[in-house]
Amino acid sequence: MKRRITKLTLLAVGILMTGAFAFAGEIGKVTAIEGKVDILQPGQSEARPAEEGAIISVGDFVRTKSASKAEITFADNTVLKLAEKTRVEIKDYQLDAQGKRIAAVLNIERGKIRATVSKSAAKDNFIINTPNASGSVKGTDLFVIYQKSSTGVVVLDGKVSVANTLLSEKPVDVAAGDATLVSADQPPIAPRALLAMERKGHETDTQIAKAKEEKPLSAEGYSKPEDMTAIVVKVSGSARIRSRGALTWHDAKINEVL
Repeated sequence: MKRRITKLTLLAVGILMTGAFAFAGEIGKVTAIEGKVDILQPGQSEARPAEEGAIISVGDFVRTKSASKAEITFADNTVLKLAEKTRVEIKDYQLDAQGKRIAAVLNIERGKIRATVSKSAAKDNFIINTPNASGSVKGTDLFVIYQKSSTGVVVLDGKVSVANTLLSEKPVDVAAGDATLVSADQPPIAPRALLAMERKGHETDTQIAKAKEEKPLSAEGYSKPEDMTAIVVKVSGSARIRSRGALTWHDAKINEVL
C-alpha cells in the first residue's frame, strides 16, 4: 500500500524580494535551555548536548527530553519554543541578503511547540509539518501539538486555515483566541474559544523560567563596618539577638534588620 504523508503547512504571504539565497550555515541560535536538550546534525549518527548559544543550521534535529525545554531564536527574529518530549527538524530556512525570511520548513515529529513568527515583507512561506494536517498561516503566534496521531492548533494572534490533507473538505479558519483539533482521519473540528486555563497550560509547557541573578553580599560602598546592615532570612533552632545598646537579648525573627 502506498504510504500517505500529510502535513501541517503554515503559509505566510508577502511580496517577493530579489537577491534571495538559502543560508547553509547559521540560521539561528539556542537562546534558552531548561533540562536536557540535544541537537542531531546532518550526517551525524549521535546527537550532541545543546547549550545556550549553540548554533542552529538547516537540517538539524532538536530534541527536548523529559522535564526539559528549549528556545530557538532565528535570524529573522522568529522564536520557536519546544515543550518537553518534543522533536523538531529544521528542514529548511531561507533568508535574503538582508536577513529577511523567504521560506522556512519545520517538521514536528512529536510534542508541542510555540511559534511566534516574525513578519516579513517578502513572499513568505512558513511551513510546519505534522503527520496529519495542513494549515495556512497569515502572520501568527500559535501553538502546535502533535500527540497520539492528532494535531492541535491553538492561535493566539493572526489567522490559520487548517485542513486534513487526507480528506477533500474545505479548510477550517481558526482565528485568534480559538483552537481546533485534527484527528488522524477526520476533518478539523469546528473552532472553539480557547479557555484561559488551556492557554496558561500551553504557555507553562513552553516557557522557560529565567533564573534571577542573585547579587552577592559585599562591603563595597560602605565607609565604615557599622554602616552595613543585614537581614535574617532563616532561623533554625534557638537563635537570639542583642541589638547594639540593648541590655537584653530577644529571639531572632525572619526579615529582622540587623
